[in-house]
Amino acid sequence: PPGERETSVRRPEDRVVVSSPSSHKTSINQIAASVKCLLFPFGSSGDVFPFVGLALALQERGHEATVVTNGHFRETIERTGLQFIESGTEEEFLEQTNNPDIWDPLRGFSLLIGKGVAGVLEQQWDFIEREADEQTLLIGSAFGFAPRLAQEKHGIPFVTVHLQPAAFWSVFQSPRLPNMLSGIRVPHWLKGLQYNLGERFVLDRAALPVLNPFRRKLGLPPVKRITRWWHSPECVLGLFPEWFAAPQPDWPDHVHLCEFPLWDPADQQPLSEELLMFLEDGEPPVVITPGSGNQHGKEMLREAMEACHQLGRRTLLMTRYSHQWPSPLASGAAAFPFAPFSKLLPRAAGIVHQGGIGTTSQAMRAGIPQLIMPMCYDQPDNAERISRLEIGKELVPKQFRRDRIANALGPLLSSPLIDAACRQISDRLAAETPYTRALSTIEELCQKRFC
Repeated sequence: PPGERETSVRRPEDRVVVSSPSSHKTSINQIAASVKCLLFPFGSSGDVFPFVGLALALQERGHEATVVTNGHFRETIERTGLQFIESGTEEEFLEQTNNPDIWDPLRGFSLLIGKGVAGVLEQQWDFIEREADEQTLLIGSAFGFAPRLAQEKHGIPFVTVHLQPAAFWSVFQSPRLPNMLSGIRVPHWLKGLQYNLGERFVLDRAALPVLNPFRRKLGLPPVKRITRWWHSPECVLGLFPEWFAAPQPDWPDHVHLCEFPLWDPADQQPLSEELLMFLEDGEPPVVITPGSGNQHGKEMLREAMEACHQLGRRTLLMTRYSHQWPSPLASGAAAFPFAPFSKLLPRAAGIVHQGGIGTTSQAMRAGIPQLIMPMCYDQPDNAERISRLEIGKELVPKQFRRDRIANALGPLLSSPLIDAACRQISDRLAAETPYTRALSTIEELCQKRFC
């Protein structure tokens, strides 16, 4: 996009790498010693679980892995046997997710940075300075300001992990972002102008007042554009395959595309007896979820439940926050706080959700159609990609009423063509092993830095 870049200009030999297992020969045996991996996920379950799965995979390869994240996830992480460090309290997590602005396309980012990142930045920095040694590798998301700063200040290797294609801007095949025009008919100059304006007046305005004062304390110069800075110049992992989002010429350098990180706590928390009884008592239900961190999905749940009732479909409502459960429940509906999607979704007829990448990829693996009500962040882009694959549809929030939902959902659940497309995607994912390429790429970096 037009405007200054703080990363180097892409040269012909600088190419996005679509990794394949056969192209990587590095193993733990080639690395001098076990690497201390500190992982810094940020967000809800769909953002944190992929890092937990990566940490477990690193641990299985002989590395030491510690997950540094909000106390809301303590029990889940500690039950895996991983080391856990609290960064932000569960009370803070619940306070932020209870704020309706978190789902606003403009105000949400300011809340995430101003409350979430700002609240843990100094704590995470102090932890890195205390714990890092000459065999430490840092791994984090775009919101991992502290590990990115440690890379810049102390030269500690850092891997940026992006779970969704929307994290990579392009004027070619642009991600669909809230309140922005995209598509092949929008000229490159207009796409670049929109993005620069959005970055300057939304992203930079929220992030730089948090980041730059801390940089001054460290003796580092100010950052001018946040999205030019938050990609690691050493290694960036895109945890999604090329067929879901093809690499673009203006993506950052050193991007490696991998498999979807399909991990959830299925081994720790099997389906409950009550849920199993419901599943076995009739036809496969439609699962409806507003997202693991959404405390404002009551209307969505109610409208989708009533639409399924019109269609004569059984319904399973999934949310940890019971105050969102409609009362009374429609005939053939049930509500549960949580179930691992890797075990639940293969037994469902379809799913209605908001388009987070975690739910989206789990539904693809299960081979079921998706109806998405995108609100903000990466959700509109994920919904568009699902529509493009012809395995789902989307309805924007103002259209999300029971009649419109029924009209969209009915054909999704009954179409043989959509069913075949869903099964094809499911078979493709079944042939992939999550984290294989990510592990090989990380260990190649370790070999370069530690050997």
